[in-house]
Amino acid sequence: MPIEWNDGGPAQSVMSARVLDPNGVDPRTIIDRDHAFVVEVSFVVPAAIQALINQCHTFRLRVFAESIGPGEEKQIGSTVTVVGRAALGDQTYVESINIPALSLLGEGQSFNGEPVSGMYKVGVVLQHISGGTLILSNSGYAEVPIIMIRQP
Repeated sequence: MPIEWNDGGPAQSVMSARVLDPNGVDPRTIIDRDHAFVVEVSFVVPAAIQALINQCHTFRLRVFAESIGPGEEKQIGSTVTVVGRAALGDQTYVESINIPALSLLGEGQSFNGEPVSGMYKVGVVLQHISGGTLILSNSGYAEVPIIMIRQP
């Protein structure tokens, strides 16, 4: 998915995300509700922007889930702050966001009296922060394939 970078001139780069089991290795799309999982995020900062990055620049990553059908819509896992690193050329950052067990309702559970499908769209939002100021012109997102939370 895209990231748009407007500091230092127009540029775009890519961002991807995938769901892994708790060992951080095997991809997953069906997860038991009582198991934790990991959302791995990879994003590229293009050379034109990377030349401006240093330790006072950070990136904020957040994962959101939206139920398909009745259910929850919320941030899952903690907000992750990634410290920028000074370097030349394109730089790839890879981060893992831990999602605790029981973060989402599983199939067949009830939400406001309605049965939950257990299926969720999951997206990751990236935002650039410089010196404590959110740079809204430098942001992006990635989606993972639909996941299903199974009620064991």
